[in-house]
Amino acid sequence: NNSPDQRNILSLAYSEDNCQQWAVIHDFENESKMRANRFSYPTLIQSKGGSYHMLYTWKRTHIKHVEFNDVWLEGLLK
Repeated sequence: NNSPDQRNILSLAYSEDNCQQWAVIHDFENESKMRANRFSYPTLIQSKGGSYHMLYTWKRTHIKHVEFNDVWLEGLLK
């Protein structure tokens, strides 16, 4: 979550300087005008096969699963 007090945006960020500064490279969810929608408790893991799996609570009603790989991730970093 990008904000210390809101949960309506859920992004992936990257740091090139040992976590001193972060840059958002992708928004998985962005409902900045709809504060009632909440995306919370994100967890990101990498499987043995190399795929990344992100799970999070979606709008307080479901658990959402997003899968991506290194090719997609490297494309964001270019």
